[in-house]
Amino acid sequence: PAMNFIDCTIVKKNGDLYAATKEMSLKIPKDKVKLVESYVNKDAILGLRPEHITDTMTVKDYEPGTTFKASVWVVEPLGSEKLVHVRSGDNNIVVRLDPHVNVQTGDVVEFAARMDLAHIFDKETEETIF
Repeated sequence: PAMNFIDCTIVKKNGDLYAATKEMSLKIPKDKVKLVESYVNKDAILGLRPEHITDTMTVKDYEPGTTFKASVWVVEPLGSEKLVHVRSGDNNIVVRLDPHVNVQTGDVVEFAARMDLAHIFDKETEETIF
């Protein structure tokens, strides 16, 4: 898919805002907080492109509060990249990884989301918040 769409709720914890599901809580960057403040405790949709999600085993420069664990259910080696289909609760997410990253079906892997490149949509209107 061009983008993963994840149903979430915007929540406030310790002064920070997060796009949260039952299984994951991803911190919204400070420069985007003003755009989503009015959505606290409301449903939204988090949009993440497969290339904006990395594994934390090989990529170490991710932002704190942006990681989640998911189980691998399909690995598609495509030569120059690997498309990895993972599940986090009810969410099916596609991640694009380097071909050398060693993940197997059934693995539970920690991933990091590039929340600076994420999108948040209003769940009711489907309009872009950012």
